Amino acid sequence: MAHPTTSGFLKRLEACLASLSAEERREIMDETRSHLEDCEREGSDSLSEALAGFGSPERYARGFLEDAQLRRALLSGMPGGLLIGLLARAGRSLVAFAGFIIVSIGYLFAATFFLLVVVELILPAQTGLWIGPDVRPFALGVMAGDGPPPGTSEYLGVLMAPAMALAGGITTVLTLLFSRLVVSGLLKRR
Repeated sequence: MAHPTTSGFLKRLEACLASLSAEERREIMDETRSHLEDCEREGSDSLSEALAGFGSPERYARGFLEDAQLRRALLSGMPGGLLIGLLARAGRSLVAFAGFIIVSIGYLFAATFFLLVVVELILPAQTGLWIGPDVRPFALGVMAGDGPPPGTSEYLGVLMAPAMALAGGITTVLTLLFSRLVVSGLLKRR
């Protein structure tokens, strides 16, 4: 018969894992129950140490829930899901934190490139890759006011929109691949 502390822990753990599939939940519960029963046979000190090591059932379940969220995000391949999964883990993992920062920056760059495509279509005389004495070494973007300062040249011309669309697409793909790599690495570490 299970120790009352063990029974209470397992009931709360199962409730915390309710959002997982029945198979995932059963596997986690069987493994946890088996471990606690082994510790119980060794004595109450061993059982107390095991329960203390697990922490609260909510805390113990959080890792399994985050892993499930990361696996779903990885399977779906959706950038937002991967980013949210990294954010959820960022507070407890330096790898996840660094991955979240790098992925966020990657998507910000991609969004900026795509935004420049739109701005180029609206304000073509003020948008471009600018090189000149007042812009060192160069400026990519929108020149405020009436446009670039005298002596400044725009080098992409009609290729600005296609170049920014290509840069945005490449940045998006590379960022997505990087986020998948980080999430896969986090799942293997567990």
